[in-house]
Amino acid sequence: MDELAGLVGASVKLEAVRQSIRRIVARDFGQRPPAVLIQGETGTGKGLVARILHRLGPRSRGAFVDVNCAAIPETLLESELFGFEQGAFTDARRAKAGLFQAAHRGTIFLDEIGLLSEGLQAKLLKVIEERTVRRLGATRLESADVWVISASNTDLAVAARERRFRADLAWRFSPSCCHRSASVMMTSSCSPSSSWPGCAPTTVYPRNVCLRRRPPAFARISGQATSES
Repeated sequence: MDELAGLVGASVKLEAVRQSIRRIVARDFGQRPPAVLIQGETGTGKGLVARILHRLGPRSRGAFVDVNCAAIPETLLESELFGFEQGAFTDARRAKAGLFQAAHRGTIFLDEIGLLSEGLQAKLLKVIEERTVRRLGATRLESADVWVISASNTDLAVAARERRFRADLAWRFSPSCCHRSASVMMTSSCSPSSSWPGCAPTTVYPRNVCLRRRPPAFARISGQATSES
């Protein structure tokens, strides 16, 4: 796993993080890799971790599509993500596939997912659950089998409680969401508590990364040996 060389350092805790990442990508998720949330402050390397996960993960042979949700105007983001049919709106002179379809059988990285509008959050939830998309102006669903890795510099659990983010979508990225999700927490100073019940940061290293641990009923993502009940 030479990709882990991008995590520079030789500390015991850093090596524990490398081992944790190895365990994440080595787990057998079948045909549906879990939705992953990388949460942390700007500049802590969320994009680096996303690329490492892709290169070492089950969709490494597919495309890696990087989407900065903060850089695309809200009025254009829906058509960019999901595509559109000819005539769906002014200047839609020909049909165009969206970025989810471009990432089919690969990975899509949604940076700053917390900035998505409520409508786009609902569509993202449908993609995660059904692995299909409907282009703007279309009447049919099309396949979009992608590994969704997202990042946010805000706490989505808090945003959900404050009704700034859909609770059902936030739950899909929660470590308590059975085997369908995984979470990586990246902060400048990890606190001993977490917004997700039963989930606490377990590893900190010089590049400001810690992995969140799942409840005992599921595989633990930590510096300790993985165990499943």
